[in-house]
Amino acid sequence: MGNRVSRGRSSQFANPLRYGFTLIEMLVVIAIIGVLAALLLSALSQAKEKARRADCLSRQKQWLVAFKTYVDEQEEGFIPREGSLPYGEVLLDNWSQISSPNSNDVWYNALPAYFTLKPASYYEPPARRASFYERQNLIHCPAAAFPAKVRRPNFVFALFSLSMNSHLIRAGEGPTIKFARIENYDASRFVLFLDNRLEGEAKVHPAQEDANLGQPASYADRFSARHGKGGNLAFADGHVQWLPGNKVVETDDTSALRGGPIVPPKDIVWELPY
Repeated sequence: MGNRVSRGRSSQFANPLRYGFTLIEMLVVIAIIGVLAALLLSALSQAKEKARRADCLSRQKQWLVAFKTYVDEQEEGFIPREGSLPYGEVLLDNWSQISSPNSNDVWYNALPAYFTLKPASYYEPPARRASFYERQNLIHCPAAAFPAKVRRPNFVFALFSLSMNSHLIRAGEGPTIKFARIENYDASRFVLFLDNRLEGEAKVHPAQEDANLGQPASYADRFSARHGKGGNLAFADGHVQWLPGNKVVETDDTSALRGGPIVPPKDIVWELPY
């Protein structure tokens, strides 16, 4: 009988009931949760970027429609100007230039009325300038990362994350040209609007320009690859398209044009032949 009691006690301590997890099991569970969370965050981030890319494409499409409507209303089919300077040159425009009556036919003032937006000149008063950069403002790409200084009331320049092609009206040819020249040349490849690089945004190639970023019209050397190493462009035939950066900007380090346009043109055309 004593032996049976002894065996019973031995059996009781050899097979104790277990409660909870061991430390190793808890660490494994935490690691699995961490991996799942990382995958979920990555998926959400990608979905958010795809949504912003689609939104940006939609906005460029609206600017394209407004552009062509403006042209159709001009007696001789002239296009809006690229910036405030009179003869095809483009630099950063300050708020005084944007609000000048001489800039009424610049795209950022001439086109917004076609889809019930305020012209850029509306934002000239210092109290309104910060609202110019709000993400919902259709004049900008929703994924654009503006430098903090632009929201200061005393910052004199307006920066654009979407811009017109600065080589439509070449220096000395201005103040504008007829759209028929573009349409009859190579409309399906001719760029009208593009994602415009801002200070601090990634480059397609290190040789791309660092000066005058955010000007109202730009070119391959200031093209932004903010959408998954590529960007959106709107073309003269009416279509908009995302293209990888290396289809827009010359990335061959042996080329004298690295960081600029691809010549001879392949997927896109920036300017009319002389």
